[in-house]
Amino acid sequence: MDDTREHSPAANPIPPPARSAGNPIRVLVLDDEEMVRTLARRVLTGAGCTVETVADGRQGLQILLQREFDVMVVDLHMQGMDGVAFLKEALKIWPWLGVVIMSGFLDPEILAQLATMNIHRSVEKPVDLSALLQQVQDEARDKHALISAPEPDAPDRIQNQLSTVLAALNRARELATRDGLTDVFNRRHLEDQLEHAWKLAERYGHKMGVALLDVDHFKQSNDTFGHLAGDQILREFAQVLQRVARSSDIIGRYGGDEFVVILSKIEGNAAGAFGERILRAVRQHVFCESTLKLHVNCSLGIATTQGPDAARDTRQILQQADYALYAAKRAGRNSYAVWSPAMAKPQEAGAKSATAAEQTPAAPTSKGRILVVDDDELICHFVQRVLEPKGYEVAYELTAAAARQRVDENPGCFDVALVDLVLGPEKGLQVLDFLQSKDSYLTKIIITGYASVENAVESLRHGAYDFVQKPLVPTQLLALVERALTYRRLLQENARYQLHLEDMVREKSAALSGALTEVKQSYDFTLEALAAMLDAREHTTGQHSQRARKFTLLLARKLGLPPGELEEIGRGALLHDIGKTGIPDKILLNANALNPEQKQIMERHAEIGYNIISATPFLSKAAEVVLSHHERFDGNGYPRGLRGKEIPLGARIFSVVDAYDAMRSTRSYRKGMKPADALAEIRRHTGTQFDPDVVEAFLRCQPLIESAGEWDAAK
Repeated sequence: MDDTREHSPAANPIPPPARSAGNPIRVLVLDDEEMVRTLARRVLTGAGCTVETVADGRQGLQILLQREFDVMVVDLHMQGMDGVAFLKEALKIWPWLGVVIMSGFLDPEILAQLATMNIHRSVEKPVDLSALLQQVQDEARDKHALISAPEPDAPDRIQNQLSTVLAALNRARELATRDGLTDVFNRRHLEDQLEHAWKLAERYGHKMGVALLDVDHFKQSNDTFGHLAGDQILREFAQVLQRVARSSDIIGRYGGDEFVVILSKIEGNAAGAFGERILRAVRQHVFCESTLKLHVNCSLGIATTQGPDAARDTRQILQQADYALYAAKRAGRNSYAVWSPAMAKPQEAGAKSATAAEQTPAAPTSKGRILVVDDDELICHFVQRVLEPKGYEVAYELTAAAARQRVDENPGCFDVALVDLVLGPEKGLQVLDFLQSKDSYLTKIIITGYASVENAVESLRHGAYDFVQKPLVPTQLLALVERALTYRRLLQENARYQLHLEDMVREKSAALSGALTEVKQSYDFTLEALAAMLDAREHTTGQHSQRARKFTLLLARKLGLPPGELEEIGRGALLHDIGKTGIPDKILLNANALNPEQKQIMERHAEIGYNIISATPFLSKAAEVVLSHHERFDGNGYPRGLRGKEIPLGARIFSVVDAYDAMRSTRSYRKGMKPADALAEIRRHTGTQFDPDVVEAFLRCQPLIESAGEWDAAK
């Protein structure tokens, strides 16, 4: 049987805070719709309640750690941590809290799940505010009455459950202090940890540091590939930080794409070594590997408590790390800088801050970043003179090795690469292969003085977008670069569309799966209702069909049947007597022995049941159990006289369970047998009525079946 005590408030009986019945009701409202929160606050406050509101479960746990409440009004479907997950965590620690559910998705399954958590009050959306107020008041009254009752054994129970509660409390604190997207510490907790680390360093004379990091050109990636890709980049960036940082370091998301790492106990050049490790790890990591295969880089600024100009408090060390970060940005990004007093001088002189300079660049946005790889420096300068006045950024390298190093250190930095076909001892085709491996969106163009059809075809095979002959003509070069940038944008848009399409497919698949699950649940509910009606028609069988299904499934699991077959056998067991709908009451409800003619009519119920449900593909396998559940192992059963393994396994399993339940149940014409007598009958008919292998498994399960049977017969 299901043990739901883990989430039941009664399983964690922690004494609630003392509260007088005359105090205002303290209510916490959790809903991600601002309008709903506003309306709930208005009506509850108007009735004299003290109300606080939050938008998701993580915020709810955080506020519960700080303040006390009487009733929580909780929406089930919220972004981040949803209502059910929140309640499972919260009620482990604060079981005395009243709960009112506010949702537009209150189906029977959800209500049953909430009932296992001892939650019984709810209002449907759109919310009737007067009903909400009444539910909150009723819940507060009932909870107050419950916790006011004397509990003489409470101290013993508290002691027994203390370790469970402490574990749950630690879990709640962890959830409340984590950033929902990246799972590192959120800003509030990070600042608390920084204060703590600062005090420890002061007390024990340790040196510490702070690294402030962000993803280079993150806004551009976000705009180009969409917010889903941006979120994935941030998640993976946080994972890289966790992998590279020491176990003693503390990592948190400071805001947007900014992260902070608190470096504890650093000496010498440890801060610089940390910066090198981070840069190298980020360069080598492929972001969104299954979809976009992006290479990004980062910049970081580091400040430490070493030296005469070290910070005097946490605010100042963060500011110093911020100055260092923007020094790294001004140096060309993809680098780190350690704070020095010179970095603060422009601000002291009244110049624009580094932050402002970063946010408001003096030069207009570049039309594109071009890399030229050619061993003729005159060609490189020619490309610069043609493209830079038109708003392009142009960089060049004279060797293949230098080009590889530059791209390796600046992944994703360039939009178009102009590569000479012959680069001293190396071929430009080798450079093309390297560029393709680093950035599949980098548009590559071969330039050469040795134009031939063979060279052009070979270049295209190695991923070149176009092939152009020297000497270059300015108008031709400009048109070529513009076409290449258009092609690059098209590739990015296609990738973004593909990413969104895959996400849409996942969403639609999830929605379809949910819809199919709902249909299946509705179908099963209908079948259960039908089986209950059949049981009720026979007056004395009670929950026979439900018990038969439950014990058939238990025995089938014991025999090692796969989950798919379990479902089919379970439905067959539930509906085994559906054919009795075609049997007249005077025969079905006859308490006396049936005459041969009546017996023949009664035996038709197996075929009638099969005909009813076999036309439904969903129940085709279950129909076989219905048709065969009165077959006997020796071949003397009906309706087909099947023998041994000819009988479907589900029917062989069910026949043992059905017989045992019938013998143990009390009927109008006899009392139920005792367990020992029923088992003796099962053994006596092994090999004739029942499959010996099934009986052997049944004997192993019988104690569990007996404990769950709830029969009225004497034990």
